[in-house]
Amino acid sequence: MHVVPMAECSRTGVRFPPPPRSKYVIIMFMDKLKNLFRVSSTYQLVVVFIVFGITGSLSLVISEYISGFFHLDNIILSIIFVLVIYQVLLIIIGTLFGEFDYFWEMEKKIISRFKFKKNIN
Repeated sequence: MHVVPMAECSRTGVRFPPPPRSKYVIIMFMDKLKNLFRVSSTYQLVVVFIVFGITGSLSLVISEYISGFFHLDNIILSIIFVLVIYQVLLIIIGTLFGEFDYFWEMEKKIISRFKFKKNIN
């Protein structure tokens, strides 16, 4: 039987078990992220995060520029600009990073959520 050594707080003298090994916790967390984003490697996961970060930031900058150029102060139009520009930039930047297939599937999923279902009476 393996006994886990207890750690002791130098100030209070309270004994407690040591924290789990951080290396294993990080590996488990990365595996959960890979499953969530449906990627096969840590490299692809990092690329996906970078593409999402660049796309989000760039879509805000571009939509602000377009709104300023056309003197549009309507918040609803700004949100529509951000959504449309984000979709286009996601494909462009994903392609530049070599992940066109992944982001095209992601794009189809996002677009399918915006479709309105017909009411059948």
